[in-house]
Amino acid sequence: MRFQVYTIGSFATLAIFLWPCFGLDMFEGRVHAADNNKEIARTYHVEGMTCGGCAVGVKLKLKKAKFNVGEVTYEEGAGKAVVKFPSSEYDSETDCKVIKTINDSKYTAYLDRANKFPCK
Repeated sequence: MRFQVYTIGSFATLAIFLWPCFGLDMFEGRVHAADNNKEIARTYHVEGMTCGGCAVGVKLKLKKAKFNVGEVTYEEGAGKAVVKFPSSEYDSETDCKVIKTINDSKYTAYLDRANKFPCK
């Protein structure tokens, strides 16, 4: 019994100290950049996906357009794409470029559900 308690305690301590090393992000969809050496990760909501194959198609389309794609997922009618940018390359038009690339793939992408058509 003492061995199990020691193992669980050691694991918890190790997990707490290693948590920042794995880059786990608790604030999905927000812009994260403190200086020009950092990356900005943006989460785009994608409507129109019906399966995991759709997610693969969106990911390939984004990669073909030279975007650094973190992940594209589909879960029960809701899709999302996480795209990463060096903060030095991110500007006001970047979101529209990504959204237009996804929209060219027969899907509807947006950052905010209240404003589904931010780009003209």
